[in-house]
Amino acid sequence: MEIEPKTREIIVSFLRNIKSKKISKTKMEELKDEILRKTDIRMINLSTLKRMVKKVAKEEAQAKKIEEAKIESISGFKPVIVPITTHAFQTIIMYDLNASKRTLQRLNERIAQIKETSKNQSAEFKQKLSSELSLIRKELEKLDSKLEQIEKQLMQKTKK
Repeated sequence: MEIEPKTREIIVSFLRNIKSKKISKTKMEELKDEILRKTDIRMINLSTLKRMVKKVAKEEAQAKKIEEAKIESISGFKPVIVPITTHAFQTIIMYDLNASKRTLQRLNERIAQIKETSKNQSAEFKQKLSSELSLIRKELEKLDSKLEQIEKQLMQKTKK
């Protein structure tokens, strides 16, 4: 649902004047009348208006959060450190490790595809590509072994 800029302005100004979270039906009727008066919209039902108000309120809240984050980063405030349990942290690390392994797997599959498609190229190109692919594959194997070492260390720390 696309909301016209003029209607959005009216809803935003209306929301600024409202102090509570819930909006009564009479207030919604007032907003409806104001929108009908100030815009070229002929008719609007309350359920549509309610959805529009929710959408605008949500977008405004997000914009405000983004603005606060920008101000915070500009002014140099320290970020809030949220305490996290060891188990939750380990779960996050395991998830990241598994995602990294899947990425390495996909890269290896892609390398195999490239090698397969390069078979009908010239000999010089094949040789260069083959050497590059072997270097990339070696790097991927190193990364994979490092990931396995980290996973083993994490498992040992989990057992303690």
